[in-house]
Amino acid sequence: MAALASAEIAPYDDLVQLLEGEFAGYVDESAKCSLLVDQLLRELPSYPEAEDPRVLPLAERIGQLDGEFWVRRHRDNQLWRLWPLLADQASLTRIRALVRTPNIRRELAHLPREVTGPGES
Repeated sequence: MAALASAEIAPYDDLVQLLEGEFAGYVDESAKCSLLVDQLLRELPSYPEAEDPRVLPLAERIGQLDGEFWVRRHRDNQLWRLWPLLADQASLTRIRALVRTPNIRRELAHLPREVTGPGES
C-alpha cells in the first residue's frame, strides 16, 4: 500500500477502473478510498470556485466505510482530506453528516473559500 500511495498510479478516472478491475482483489475498500483521495488531491486545485463533480461521489463512497474503530477513524480522516476541494455548501453539509468524529465534524463548519482568502493557501 505504501508503494501505491507514494506516487501517481494513473489519472483519477483510470484509477477507479484499475481498482475495480485489475487491483480489485488486492486492495481493500479503505485503501481504495485513500488512493482515490490522494489522486483527486493531486489533480484538482485547492479552494476551487466550482466543485469537481467527482468529489461528492467519492465522499459518498468513503462514507460507506464502517467497521472497527480504526476503519471509522480512517473514514473520517479521508472525508476531512476532501475539504480543500469543496466549493458547494450542499457538499459540505453532506460530508459533515457522514463524519462521526466530533472534532472533525466541528471543524467542517465552513467552506475553504470562507476560511482562506483569494491567493492564500
